[in-house]
Amino acid sequence: FIDPFLAAGNIKRSDIDLLSVDATSKASTYMVGRADAVVTTVPALYPSIMQERESEIIPFADYGLNMLSFGIFTSEAKLEEKGEAIARFAAVVAKTWEYIYSGNQQEAVEAMIAQRPQARLSPELLHEQLDILQQFFVDSEQERVGLNKASDWEQTIKTLSSVGLLENDMPVDSYYVADFFEPLN
Repeated sequence: FIDPFLAAGNIKRSDIDLLSVDATSKASTYMVGRADAVVTTVPALYPSIMQERESEIIPFADYGLNMLSFGIFTSEAKLEEKGEAIARFAAVVAKTWEYIYSGNQQEAVEAMIAQRPQARLSPELLHEQLDILQQFFVDSEQERVGLNKASDWEQTIKTLSSVGLLENDMPVDSYYVADFFEPLN
């Protein structure tokens, strides 16, 4: 996505120096000033980056590269074999996100810390990550978390096709299973 993103800003790859660093080094390389920008998942790293270096988010979606980026993927064979269990898992994941974003962020933060006590996680950073993730995760037009919308998939297919990552003329509904699970109440 780098070249189409740069092109949207009238920049060519030859206009910049791209660094290839290990994923675990991205944030620190940027924070100490060895890079002018970093391509990353915003919710995961932005809060910690902001503690060290004032920064702005530049979403790819603002430059025509809009697509779904969170989901549960499986093969058709596994759907056939374990469809009921996968549907139940998807329903629990969706309900968990709905629960978190219905005012239970603190409980979610406490649960993450309890699951990884050796990691010395920052409650403040985890809260910020959840807050930022919500901006990208929850669709205000969507009734429930996890339900597929054909328009989201159409946009994703258009984006992937525009950058040459998808060369397929399959119908949009062949990329996902509609109404796969019943959201939990």
